[in-house]
Order: sequence, then C-alpha cells, then structure tokens
Amino acid sequence: HELLIETVREPLAQLARKTGLTTKLTVRQGDDAVTIHSASSPKGTAITSRVGSVVSLAIGSSGATFLAALGDDEVARVLGAAPAEVWRFQKREDVLRRVRELRRQGCCFDHGSYQAHIHTLSSPVYGHDRELVGAITLLGFPQDFDPAVRPALIRELKFTAGGCTQLIAGHTTASAA
Repeated sequence: HELLIETVREPLAQLARKTGLTTKLTVRQGDDAVTIHSASSPKGTAITSRVGSVVSLAIGSSGATFLAALGDDEVARVLGAAPAEVWRFQKREDVLRRVRELRRQGCCFDHGSYQAHIHTLSSPVYGHDRELVGAITLLGFPQDFDPAVRPALIRELKFTAGGCTQLIAGHTTASAA
C-alpha cells in the first residue's frame, strides 16, 4: 500500500484544499473497507478519518464503491454477512441504491449510513489493468454536500480519481519495465 499512498498523497491533499473537505483513500480487505490514507480538511471544524479505521463494505459510499465491482451474488453474500450494527441508520435498499449509482455514474453519495452527521461521496481508483485498487472519498457534514455544490464536488472527485488512476497505471508500467 505504500506505493499507492505515495502516488495519491498530493492529489488527495489538493482535493482537500480545493473542496474544503477531508479526503481519504480506502482499500478492500475481505468484507471490509480500510482507510489507509487521509488528507485533512483545511477548515477548523471538519469530519476526519483515522488511518486504520475499518468498516463493513455495507457502510458508506466507499463500501459501495467496492461492492459495485462485484457480481450481484457476491454483493448479496456480503450484505447477508454484514454485522447487525450496519443496519442502524440504513436499510439494504439504501446500500443497493449506492451500488447502482456508482455503476451508473462512477461515484456515489451516502447520506449518513455510518453516523447520521457524516456524509460521504466516493469514486473508484483503478490499476493499470482496470482492477479496482481503492476508493477516494470526500467526508463532510450534511451542509457540505448541499445540492447546489454537489455537482462541483462530484466533478472534482471524479477528476482526482481519474488522475490517480493515470498515476497508478504509470507507476505499474514503470515498475514492470
């Protein structure tokens, strides 16, 4: 993960500065998403994400990013095996809506499935063979994702995720040579 973190460190810091929101990079480990890097919001009061935090793939927009890359049977298995606390602030249909949104739009939004006051927006990052290597997520309060600013956040997030995908593909090609 060190090369992945080093590759996306500056783009995530730029995204945090540009949007004013904390950004994080998560990877999949089994049925969980694990935060491996975080760039803090420049604001005095902001949502943060601790490196090393682990949540079920059934939680949040980052989890939906990984679920969207799976077949429907595997998604059903992951959701069926999810711990009971996953369903405290959401229903199964909420998770499936995020998965459909990610598959359709290349990003998805979560309205507080982990904690009601934490909203997230995620987009995938791919390796050189288009394999999913991680998810980049913007974290903020509900008002940070006001419908008037959300399209600009989506553009910035997808631009950064696309740029990170290009950087990662360049690193894998260079290291293979």
